[in-house]
Order: sequence, then structure tokens, then C-alpha cells
Amino acid sequence: MAHADAKQWDASLDTLEKTLRQDPDWARHQTLPGVIVQKVGRASTARLRRVSELIGVSPGIQGFPPATAKTAL
Repeated sequence: MAHADAKQWDASLDTLEKTLRQDPDWARHQTLPGVIVQKVGRASTARLRRVSELIGVSPGIQGFPPATAKTAL
């Protein structure tokens, strides 16, 4: 979360993906991975999709929703 708050998108996704691969059951009981994915909206779509799949969050049929004033970083 600290990396995401500091807008260090790649480091945030690296840490999250490593954690999810080491302990996939952890993500099932946490909301933090989803919050990080929302904050990291500026990272590549491919990386976001990969991490989203690991935490079981679907970006939807038409991709991620567009940013709004409420959801923008």
C-alpha cells in the first residue's frame, strides 16, 4: 500500500504479485489487494489484469471502468 500511495506503481504491483503468488489463500480474506489495484490505475493494463486475476477481481467484459473524479488518483 505504501508503494501505491507513493505512486510507485511498478513496485506496488511487484510486491502485490509476489505476495499473491506466495500465498494465494491470503488474498481471499483481504480487501487490501483490491484497494491497491484501484490505486494503481496508471500501471499497464496487462499487469493490472494479471494481478486482478490473482485476487479474483474481474475487470469486466469491457475492461476497467473509466476514471471519475471520485475514483481518480
